[in-house]
Amino acid sequence: MGRTLLALLVTSLLTGCSHAGSPPVLPAAPLGAANAASSPTATPDKAPKNLYVANEGNNTVTVYKPGSSTPLRTIVAGLNSPSDVRFDSNGYLYVANPAANDVTVYAPGSTKVLRTIRTGVTDDWAIALDSGNNLYVANLDASTITEYKAGTSELEHTFSAGLDEPAVLKFDKSGKLYAINQGVSSGHGSVTVYGASSSRLLLRTITDGLVNPVAIALDGSENVYVANRRYPANGNVEVYKANQTTIDRTITDGVLQLTTLALDSSGNLYVANTPIYSSENGNVTVYAPGGSKTMRTISAGILWPQCLAFGSFNYLNVGNVSMYGKDTVTEYPRGSGKLARTISSGISFPSALAFGP
Repeated sequence: MGRTLLALLVTSLLTGCSHAGSPPVLPAAPLGAANAASSPTATPDKAPKNLYVANEGNNTVTVYKPGSSTPLRTIVAGLNSPSDVRFDSNGYLYVANPAANDVTVYAPGSTKVLRTIRTGVTDDWAIALDSGNNLYVANLDASTITEYKAGTSELEHTFSAGLDEPAVLKFDKSGKLYAINQGVSSGHGSVTVYGASSSRLLLRTITDGLVNPVAIALDGSENVYVANRRYPANGNVEVYKANQTTIDRTITDGVLQLTTLALDSSGNLYVANTPIYSSENGNVTVYAPGGSKTMRTISAGILWPQCLAFGSFNYLNVGNVSMYGKDTVTEYPRGSGKLARTISSGISFPSALAFGP
């Protein structure tokens, strides 16, 4: 995929068309990732962790020691356009492979596939793990979420209530599951919220103000932040109070064609922005808790930012895609826009970031 995919997606952005076979999240597919990796929240590290980068462009996950720009190891086995990476509480790595319709699992520190999860998986752009290490997979084409028992490939439960092409998953601190629905076929994006019990009953659906939601973040009070694209105009971030479905406030200051969101441990909101025109670079804008005005703009080293994650010492890491094949991950000290490190070795269309053993 890589540069060819990027060229197609840039064309889609400029024409307002969606890329066949993937959601209309531009210039890359749905992020999570992670994302984690879709919409991460920073927490203090007890010990520095290694950085894991899912590279959609060369079908790898590259691993870097804290402070290093050279790969410690590279995972190749079982990977096919990896779109999301997550760790369970025991340090096992889970990778979503939408081009293969599976999720591959790796033991801590290993590059060999431990097991592959396929039953019920189709076009799996995003994954998530609950507090019990049960795996949840967003199946875009099937408009389902499938659940798998911890440590197994066994399909436990499939639910579809309210789902319309789910592309991003996120748990809140009480165990409720949030799904961003692209709604491409229906033309109506939404966020659906499911209860913390094993039945995962649909609690509510958020549609107010949403056009093309692409990322979600949840603060410590369970307020909901949704990155909302509005082509051809710049996008916005819609904010909803806990357990509510109507907009509390809208953030537009400094927002371009946003791709993903993150919250740091102080509740500051980080927004990854890409430009409308491919000749320009993007940035990351930062907002104070409860604020709607840009507090800081990070631009040093930023290209087209696709994924955000807070890692060792709460440094911000940004996965960047370039039109010219020089993709990077850039790193910034907490509370600063100063570029501390650039990783380019092994990076090819970074789609998700995570930190683990």
